[in-house]
Amino acid sequence: MLTRHLLHLSNQEMVCVPWRFGQPLAEHRFAADAAGLAAFRTYLTDWRNVPAYLAIDLIEEDFRIETLPHLRWLDRRTVVKRRLGQMYRNTPFRLAMLQGRETTGRRDDIMLCTAITQSEGLSSWLDVIGECRIPLLGIYPTALLGEQLLRALGQPAGPVLTVTPLGHGAVRISFFQQGRLKFSRISEPGGQGYVDEVDRFREEARKTLQYVAAQSWYERGQTPATLVIAPTVLTERIRLRWLAEDASAQVVTPGELALRLRLPTPGAGASATAILLQLLMQRRPPAQLAPRERVRDGRLWYVRTALFALSGLAGAAAIVLALLDLHQGMQVRDQQHMLQDQLAGDRQQIEQLQSSLPASTTPPDLMSATVRFQQNEVLHRPRLQDLLPVLADSLARQPAIELHRLSWLVTTTPPAAIVSPLRDNGTGTAGSAAQDTLLLNGATPRTFFVDARIEAEVRGGADHHEAALAEVEQLVRQLGAPTRQVQLLVPPFDASPKHALAGDALAPGRRPATFILRMIERHAPPAP
Repeated sequence: MLTRHLLHLSNQEMVCVPWRFGQPLAEHRFAADAAGLAAFRTYLTDWRNVPAYLAIDLIEEDFRIETLPHLRWLDRRTVVKRRLGQMYRNTPFRLAMLQGRETTGRRDDIMLCTAITQSEGLSSWLDVIGECRIPLLGIYPTALLGEQLLRALGQPAGPVLTVTPLGHGAVRISFFQQGRLKFSRISEPGGQGYVDEVDRFREEARKTLQYVAAQSWYERGQTPATLVIAPTVLTERIRLRWLAEDASAQVVTPGELALRLRLPTPGAGASATAILLQLLMQRRPPAQLAPRERVRDGRLWYVRTALFALSGLAGAAAIVLALLDLHQGMQVRDQQHMLQDQLAGDRQQIEQLQSSLPASTTPPDLMSATVRFQQNEVLHRPRLQDLLPVLADSLARQPAIELHRLSWLVTTTPPAAIVSPLRDNGTGTAGSAAQDTLLLNGATPRTFFVDARIEAEVRGGADHHEAALAEVEQLVRQLGAPTRQVQLLVPPFDASPKHALAGDALAPGRRPATFILRMIERHAPPAP
C-alpha cells in the first residue's frame, strides 16, 4: 500500500519510476516502438496491483482558453461536456478546468480546455497497463504541474514563460498568467538548420510570445518573465547565447530547483521533468484526462484502500478497547483483593472483640422464649384500625351524633371499673403460676384490653333532652358486644340531685348536649 508507480510518457519513450515510502527507486526506460511496448508488458508483470500515475509530455496535446456562460453545478457540467465534445470529437482524453471569471461584460467563466488530439499511441500503452491489472489513478499533463512549480518558487503573478528541454531535442514552452496555465506546446527538432539548439529554444520562445500577445493574455506594456529550466550541460550556453541579450530571462537547473523545493536531488543530466514528477507525487492536480473506464481499476483500488484503512482503524480501536478493558479488569481485581483483605481484617477484629466479651449466661431456652414472647406481642396486640370501623358504622347509623374526641389505651390488666364481667377463667392475665410461666415463655399469648373514651355531642339535643338521651342509649346498644362493654360516664345533660330542675334548665345556650362514653373491649388470644 506504500508503493506507487510513476509512469512518464513522451513521444520518444516511456519512463517507469517506482516510488516506495515517498522515495524514487531506479527508473526503467522503454522506447516508443513495438519492442519497447513488449518489454514494458514484461516489466509490468512484476508490479501487478501496484497503483500508477501517468504523466504525459506529448506533442499531440492541445491547450485552449474558452469562455462559457456562468453556471453552477450540474448545468455547468452539462455545458462543459457539450463544448468539449464539439472541440474534441475524436478523443476521449479531454479535460476542462475553471480558472475564474472575466472581470467585464457578462463575467463569463474562463475555462482551460486540454485534450490529446491523436490518442492512438497513448491508447496502446494504456491497453498494456489494463492487461497487466495495474490500477491507473489518473493521466496528468506535466504542463499543469507548472502551476505548482511557480507557486513553490514564489514567482510573481504577472506573465511568465517557461522553457523546459525534455530530451531528444524536444522542448516544452508554457505561458502562465496570474499563476494559471494559459497555453503550452512541445516543439521537436526539425530542419531549421540552427547551429546550436539553444538558438532554436530561443526562437521557439519568441514565436510563442508572439502567439500569446495576439491572444491578449497580458496587458500592453507588460514584459513576460522567461524562466528556463535546463540541465547543467546547457546552462552555460544558455547564459552566453540567451541571457546576455535578454535581461528578463533567467536560467535554473533541476538541482537548484530540488534544493529550493526541498526535494530529492536528481542526477546531473536530469531535466526539469524529474522535478515536475516529484511534485506530482506530492500533490496531484484536481483533475485528470483519463475517461472513467480507463481509471475503473484505480477507483476500485481507492475503495479497497479505504476499506483496508477503515478495517485497520477498527482493529486498532478494538485493540485499544481491549487494553482498556484489561486495565479496568486489573483494577477491579486489585480492588477485590483489597476488599478481601479488608474483610479478613474486619473479621479478625470481630473475633478479637467477641473473645474479649464476657461469656453469656443466658440459656438458649430463655432466648427462644423471649423471641416467642416478642412475636406474640406483635401479632396479637390490638390496633386502633380494628376499633375505627365499629365506631364509624355506629355513627353512620346515627347522624345526629357528632364525634369530638376519641382516646384509647391498650393494657394487659383489666380496667378496675369493670374487671369482673370481662375476666375469662384460664385465659386472662391473672391466673395460676403455671399459666404465668406459659405467658413468660411465649407459649401462650397474653390477653389485651382496649380502654376507649368517646366524647361526642347530640346535635339539637339541648332543646330535646329526651331525644338526646335516646340517641345516646341507642349508640350504647350498638357499640355493645359480648367482649365489649360500654358505659355512659357523662350524660348529655346534668340531672344530678344537687341541681333543681327548672323550666329553663335545658334552654338554648345553657350547655351543649355533650356526653362521654367509656368502651372497654377484651382481645383474647386465638384458640390453639
